Amino acid sequence: MNAHLTESQLFALLGSPGTLSQSASSSPAGSDAAHLANCALCSAEFTVLRDSLSNFRVAATNLSALYTPTRLLDPATARPRFFTVPRAAWATGLVAAMALCTASINLLHKPVVHPTPATQAETATALESDDALLEGINSDLSTSVAPSLQPLDVPATTETTSATRNK
Repeated sequence: MNAHLTESQLFALLGSPGTLSQSASSSPAGSDAAHLANCALCSAEFTVLRDSLSNFRVAATNLSALYTPTRLLDPATARPRFFTVPRAAWATGLVAAMALCTASINLLHKPVVHPTPATQAETATALESDDALLEGINSDLSTSVAPSLQPLDVPATTETTSATRNK
């Protein structure tokens, strides 16, 4: 008993002319054609495949005849593509955005101000203020306890603490 034809063998037979009328020869395609002629199951599958592709060809041909370029360019059936609502809205928005960008350049552009060289008197004053600031930091660091953490001079009395607890 011979094995049935595979899909690739059936597709190879679709392309060969006169598939069912070929006799068995020494080539593999000839033996596949002979098997196709003798096997009812493979012959039925081949017929279904051939008819499906034939129907697809007819449908594609009819559809392409329906949508010819002359019909698409007919002003009675086709609307102009550029003036559709979404494209016109996008174009209007783009024009408005470009106008706003162009108008805002003068508002956003600030002139560059080049600093003038400092005079010797200004430089000396700045150095003195920096030295005073550094001396203040050094004096704060030299103290062992920060002023906010130093103990109070007057200790709290027991009467004051007990009166606040009873309230």
